[in-house]
Amino acid sequence: MTLDPDTPIECSHRDTINAFCSCPKTDCPRHGICCQCILAHKRRTDDPLAKRLPHCLRELLE
Repeated sequence: MTLDPDTPIECSHRDTINAFCSCPKTDCPRHGICCQCILAHKRRTDDPLAKRLPHCLRELLE
């Protein structure tokens, strides 16, 4: 199965993840769906490495 970051999926853990998600873009349709968020950021190949990581992973670089 190939995961498409632009196709919404149901995530049974989304509510739990949202409580800990550090992303300020709460209106993002991928907010709380980590697998789609990571894939969407990975596709941003024109951005610097730090921007190609979601906020939760960027914090690990600081």
